[in-house]
Amino acid sequence: MPKKIKSKNKKCDKTVYKAHELRNDIVHTFPHAGAREMTVLSGPLAVSPGEKAAYRLTWPLNVGKRPKFKVRFVPKTRFEEFIQCSPDAPAVPPDFAKKFSAMRLKSAQKKEKVAIDDSQPGRWREGWQYLLQAEKAKKMPKSAAVEAIGFEFTASDEEGAYVFEVDSGFQPARPYEKKAPEIHWIEYVVVYNKPRTVFPAPGVEDIAELLVDAVNLSTKNGMIWFVHPIYFAEQLLRVRLSKETKQEIAYCEDLPHDLPAPDDRLVQLQWGRHLAGMRRICLESDGPEEPCVDKERMAVQVNNPIELATLLKEVV
Repeated sequence: MPKKIKSKNKKCDKTVYKAHELRNDIVHTFPHAGAREMTVLSGPLAVSPGEKAAYRLTWPLNVGKRPKFKVRFVPKTRFEEFIQCSPDAPAVPPDFAKKFSAMRLKSAQKKEKVAIDDSQPGRWREGWQYLLQAEKAKKMPKSAAVEAIGFEFTASDEEGAYVFEVDSGFQPARPYEKKAPEIHWIEYVVVYNKPRTVFPAPGVEDIAELLVDAVNLSTKNGMIWFVHPIYFAEQLLRVRLSKETKQEIAYCEDLPHDLPAPDDRLVQLQWGRHLAGMRRICLESDGPEEPCVDKERMAVQVNNPIELATLLKEVV
């Protein structure tokens, strides 16, 4: 396993986090040639209408097939066609590709060297040992060759979400053993497109009004919201929260003792390729709700009661 990141705020104000600094610009990771978290999507966690957004997809050079990727935009007015709230709901609707066409992207491809140093996904020694078949080697190389595609686009003026589809091809299923059966890994990452806002704000009675759609878009969004609503609102939705709102969220009486999640756990969830143990979380919203976790209003959740610490052991 890679080295754990040391949290800078182990005991302290639960309203403060540093995961946005620790994430190394990483949005999500994917498997490559049988090694976990070796293909890396990097870029902003959220974009604003009219803003130019730049992303990069990086993967090991000359090891396995090149991953395929597509980007589609889902306007907020069509979220109902996209969101599916049930324990076994697929990541996207079955007719997703027909309903939402892939964007045309200008891209540039180049080869690079990265340090093998356990600092972040795509660089971990364990993965490169597997890919280079260097388990018995006395020394691992200090760097490795990767290929990177950079692409950018101007975000739509309409609020909505960009859905990144990354096809890693056939990869060994868990537990990543060499002789494990292979399955087709296609994963979807959701990046919200909305104007920067603040809360409290005129006309918005509760922060849940801002969170519900974004939480319901994907398993990962729901998971990150569940473990750290402040980080979710500020980083994935670009909603700047007041100090009072953060206090209400972080110290809500109904919140489990291990929430909000510490930075070292949170950043690994941000990287996390596959969220083991957690099914899709969806929020029901007929109006204003409490700003903290309301278990009764979760349409879908894993085993109750759930201990975050236990869950995260499965995730990382």
